[in-house]
Amino acid sequence: MERKLYTVNTGHATTAYFGFANGFDTIDHALAKEKVHQKVRKTLSETGQLLIEKWQFNTDEHQAYIETTLERFNNPALKDEVTRVGRKLIRKLGYNERFTNPIRQASERGLAIEGLIDTVVQILKYNDPADEKAVQLQAMLKEKSVEEVIKEVTQLQDQTIIDRIVKAYSH
Repeated sequence: MERKLYTVNTGHATTAYFGFANGFDTIDHALAKEKVHQKVRKTLSETGQLLIEKWQFNTDEHQAYIETTLERFNNPALKDEVTRVGRKLIRKLGYNERFTNPIRQASERGLAIEGLIDTVVQILKYNDPADEKAVQLQAMLKEKSVEEVIKEVTQLQDQTIIDRIVKAYSH
């Protein structure tokens, strides 16, 4: 279950947030942009390392799973809109969800989390006026500090991780 959540779902959402930030309407167009593709690949590399270490997955088999997932995202016949995939962003930042949970688990194991943090920053900056939760998140960020919003939405307790997200958001 974690393999699908932290590869397919995390990768799909990562593509949506970086795609939206770069002006793309669909997942396949976003992933065709090298900059977006590399961000997604970095995030999936990090979740992949977590899954391999935690579940002792075969490295080559998991890499093949990542490649198959990326091929599916690249399918132009699907025409999956980044705004559809990006919906429910507050839930996706939840403590046991596809971004915060792998950040916590990878950090506890001393694994890289920079790509995941970059994605969280993109989620925090996601400003789609047609998306009720994006509007809600942006309103929260106007009323409170980034740190307060991160703590509230993610329920993270690890101040080091919170500080890393705040620093990345501020740059």
